[in-house]
This record gives sequence, structure tokens and C-alpha cells, in this order.
Amino acid sequence: MVKVCDCCSGITAAELKAVGLEKVESGCIDHCAGFDGKVFGLIEGELVVVESKEAFLEQVKK
Repeated sequence: MVKVCDCCSGITAAELKAVGLEKVESGCIDHCAGFDGKVFGLIEGELVVVESKEAFLEQVKK
């Protein structure tokens, strides 16, 4: 399961679903402070912070 904040994560649930991900949730993940300019979200409950949308998608695919 992947969870992102559509407002703060730098990537939206819709973008993740558009590339074929099925288990995606959108909402506050309580980790938005301090990651300006980064792309981040929870992947299987673990906070992942990367430099780009492409890098986040690579982490999701692992």
C-alpha cells in the first residue's frame, strides 16, 4: 500500500493510479514538515523521501 498527501507529497494518488498502482491511498501522512522540494510518501508504512517523481515510482516498484 502506498499513501501520499495530494497537497504536500509532490506526487498525487491519481498520478500513482495512472501508472497502474492499485493500492493507493490519499490523505495526511503527518510527515509534511521539512521536505520542501522532495517527493515523499508512505510505502508499506515506511516513509520514503526522494528527489523526483520518477525516483518515488522506482521505490514503489521495489
